[in-house]
Amino acid sequence: MPGADICAANLTAWTAGALKAAEMVMSNYGMQSADYAKGNHPWQNQTGLAEAYLGSFTQGGGFKSIETFVFHGVTWGVHLEVRKDFRGKYMILDRAITHDIAGLMGKLQAIFGSGIGVKATFASGATKRFS
Repeated sequence: MPGADICAANLTAWTAGALKAAEMVMSNYGMQSADYAKGNHPWQNQTGLAEAYLGSFTQGGGFKSIETFVFHGVTWGVHLEVRKDFRGKYMILDRAITHDIAGLMGKLQAIFGSGIGVKATFASGATKRFS
């Protein structure tokens, strides 16, 4: 059936284009989140390294997922996020990754339509779904 073959080819091409567009949206959101963290962190810089090495990267996970990571690029960054005696005083990553989740969802829904969701995993290991 040539019609079915054309339909399948068109669907394959649309899916590849949509995933590429979504990966771009997620990559941009990761960079914006890292910039948010750099401009809004609650600690006072000592050397400037903790701020300078806040970053992000995005990787496609196939048809069902695209992952964007926002991270500390210094070894002591984990202490700023989860050290118990700091009691959350220096945390920034959780706020950074959710700073404009509504805007992110709108961009992803413009690509895929409604029904799309985002799952955020926080420094503490907790997760939250947004849809």
